[in-house]
Amino acid sequence: MNEDDWPSLALRILDGTEPADAHVDDRSRVVRGACARADSLTRRGMHRLAGDTDTGVRALLAERPDLDPETIDRLSWDVPRVVAALARRHLADLTVDQMGRVRLVEDAGVQEALHQTRLADLIKALGGPETGRRGWFR
Repeated sequence: MNEDDWPSLALRILDGTEPADAHVDDRSRVVRGACARADSLTRRGMHRLAGDTDTGVRALLAERPDLDPETIDRLSWDVPRVVAALARRHLADLTVDQMGRVRLVEDAGVQEALHQTRLADLIKALGGPETGRRGWFR
């Protein structure tokens, strides 16, 4: 297939006419994002996307309702954008250790997902967190 035809491929994945797992390593982040949202994505595909280089792809994956505990744990160590998406969707699924780790993330989105609006407002007033993949827990 022509790799320049990523729009058609992404739509086929979302429609379910193309298997998501076959494209989790595609060069196009849009195609990988479609894989993260696809109903056909298997557990193996989820594990591979949890290590994707693109934060947006990992955030889309974190929003899935069907994540397994291993993937939830892996994403709970991620950057604030991904952790916030995970907390919004999987707050009740987090273990005590994961919740302890997540609640320490100095990010307004994460704190809002944890229903800590006063902390979220304070963080917003400070101007936001420092950036960098997985740098918040050092």
